[in-house]
Amino acid sequence: MVQSSASEMASGILGYVIPPPSAPARETDALETGIIIKWAILATLFFIFVAWFLGGYLHAKSRLRKGKPLLAYHRVRAILSWALQPY
Repeated sequence: MVQSSASEMASGILGYVIPPPSAPARETDALETGIIIKWAILATLFFIFVAWFLGGYLHAKSRLRKGKPLLAYHRVRAILSWALQPY
């Protein structure tokens, strides 16, 4: 008679296979994941910041094209664009 372990018997009876214990995770896996998450969050914040200013700039330009005056929150961008113009 062939000897079988309790887990083999249970897997045969219950119809599923119990996987062997996995190797312990490397300590650097968590560190690498943390670095990826950190840079993904920073990149997202950077792109939101750039989109905010680009959208505001385009919005202010469209108001000027329509002949409307700049609003108070547009004036900061208008002053910056005036200051950055070459002589």
